[in-house]
Amino acid sequence: QTRVAVVDAQNRVDVRLVHLVRLQDHEYLVRDGLSAGERVVVEGQQNAQPGLQVQPQPWTPAPPADGGSEADGGG
Repeated sequence: QTRVAVVDAQNRVDVRLVHLVRLQDHEYLVRDGLSAGERVVVEGQQNAQPGLQVQPQPWTPAPPADGGSEADGGG
């Protein structure tokens, strides 16, 4: 089991135990412990204490390190 911080509708932190299945690199599949649509803290989790009110920001993945390829217009 792994602990993750989630943010509720009042923007307060809660800590959950989840079961993860490792896929590749730093990407994981959550087998159980979360519901669809729940917001998970992906940065600053070490500071996310239960009950703490936070100001969530949407997460956007970083662009590929190679800048894309010519086939997808990134070259």
